[in-house]
Amino acid sequence: MSAPTVHASVVVIDEAGVLIRGASGAGKTTLALALVREAARDGRFARLVADDRARLTAVNGRLVAEAPEAIAGLAEVRGLGVVAEACCPAAIVRLVVDLGAAGPRSPEAAELRTAVEGVTLPRLQVAGNGSGGLVLACQTVFRMLSHAGCGGSALAFAPQHEKLPLPAPSAPLFRSIRDGQPRDDLDPERKQACAETA
Repeated sequence: MSAPTVHASVVVIDEAGVLIRGASGAGKTTLALALVREAARDGRFARLVADDRARLTAVNGRLVAEAPEAIAGLAEVRGLGVVAEACCPAAIVRLVVDLGAAGPRSPEAAELRTAVEGVTLPRLQVAGNGSGGLVLACQTVFRMLSHAGCGGSALAFAPQHEKLPLPAPSAPLFRSIRDGQPRDDLDPERKQACAETA
């Protein structure tokens, strides 16, 4: 039996999946496509995983997001309707973005994390819609992703070591991120964390 879907959009930037939640009309698709566009402009790997509905599954302490087959590779853009988008079949979620009311100026530690399917993840709460909120959300997401998670090498080897059993078509995509080159810009603590997950 497949996992139920949730109302959310998901993108993958480099090796990190970003789960974007919010009410209908909050700007999930707009933010998702803006993140993909900005990351690609910087020469980074970026793809849509799911728009509007996502299937979330906890696997060995990680949250894996996939698009339901019926909507894989599609995004509903206001004013254009449903359009085809380059997509990645699955991503490991590293950050949750909640669109709606802007978060507090100085959030408590508990407000910076959330549990999804039993997996605790960093959380960003931002105002949805409006160009100012969109720009701020993009900048904050990129800043948070640059300080968290592991290099592509950790995810490249996780599927083949059976720590993260993904469908066979997904594994080569994860291995191809960053062309299989391990990152040398990680501090020692992050290198250790990556070594433990690989």
